[in-house]
Amino acid sequence: MRDTICQITAQCYENYSDSVNPYWKPKGSQLFTIMVDSDDFMYSPEVAIQTIEELLLEESNPHCKYEYREHELIFSTPHMLSSDKFEDIFSKKAELYYSN
Repeated sequence: MRDTICQITAQCYENYSDSVNPYWKPKGSQLFTIMVDSDDFMYSPEVAIQTIEELLLEESNPHCKYEYREHELIFSTPHMLSSDKFEDIFSKKAELYYSN
């Protein structure tokens, strides 16, 4: 049953040359998500990672490529926190921090 979120972190590389003589530079991370059966990861972790690597290869192109770094299985829906509350609290704390 595919009821678990798998969050994949990949290193993103950009090609600063051409496809004949590529010059790849790391440009930060890229997150991918996919719904999976958690048993695949529990009982065959090596095969699961190899499968992710192949999926990332398929997402890559001559200008941008992705390299697997890690994954995390998420068994519940993430809860969103309030951006407005964050900004309010941050502003208050920053004001105190910089006033000292």
